Amino acid sequence: MNTAFLKRFCAAACAGILLGSLSACGEPITSPDPAAFSITEVTAETTITTEATTARYRTEDTVNNGKIIQNVPHYSQLESYLTACETLAAVSLLQYYDIEITPDEFIGKYLPVADYPHWEAYDNQLHGESPWQYFLGDPMAQNAYGCYNTVIAKALNQITDGLAKPLNDVPLDQLCSTYIDNAQPVILWATMDMAETHDGNSWILPTGEKFTFICPEHALLLIGYDDENYYFSDSLHEEDVYSYDKASVETAYAAMHSMSVVISPNPDILCLAKANIEATEQPQPAVEPAGSEEEPAVEPAVEPEGSEEEPQ
Repeated sequence: MNTAFLKRFCAAACAGILLGSLSACGEPITSPDPAAFSITEVTAETTITTEATTARYRTEDTVNNGKIIQNVPHYSQLESYLTACETLAAVSLLQYYDIEITPDEFIGKYLPVADYPHWEAYDNQLHGESPWQYFLGDPMAQNAYGCYNTVIAKALNQITDGLAKPLNDVPLDQLCSTYIDNAQPVILWATMDMAETHDGNSWILPTGEKFTFICPEHALLLIGYDDENYYFSDSLHEEDVYSYDKASVETAYAAMHSMSVVISPNPDILCLAKANIEATEQPQPAVEPAGSEEEPAVEPAVEPEGSEEEPQ
């Protein structure tokens, strides 16, 4: 489902002419046959290519009998978006599905953000929100905490309801067979460079519960696997494709609650998401303030002669 195809699909769906349907965008329409999308399988011995209709959705086997999704947009967090790994993974995923949005737009319009945990004198403890509900801190700053999969799914679903689904406790091999094999990248929570986890700061949530942040939390986009490695678009690295050995990824993933997020490949939903983002980018007509129309001139009242009080 490359850019040209999705643009044609959205235009047809929104105009109500796709395959003779008279439905508007987002209403029941005839979806394209999934069999039309090709998967190129490559092994060391042979190459088998099915009918090719798209480039963006092609996956390729490596010599180690795995698959890597091609042409996934890649962002680096090393200069401007210092702790925005979750945002960059989400924006890369949106752009992979030809939904054009920038990291700044995602942060400014959709990402739920709360302030850093703060110290309260009355009980001499830190208090703050939960990363299950908000991104904690400034995504552009070096000392922000981050957020978990429910926050990113909520942000994505603000674009279009049903666009994203948070997943928990799904084994990595199942994520690969269900999503990567079907050319669907997965936002994955692990640790920075698959480092060993340790407890960070603890604070009191609004519910009164004590929460401890796991460090060094990191989100990245899973795009492939083979017998030995998992492959990612990782904003910590400049390379478009970066690999980690399977054992280290599985350990880091489990330590971060086995969290992930996927986007629905349903063309109706993707069409709506694209249209909704484009609609928010359109300049709104200026609205005249109420009563701003020029009032007819009113002559000042003229006091009758002798109306001023005479001095006594």
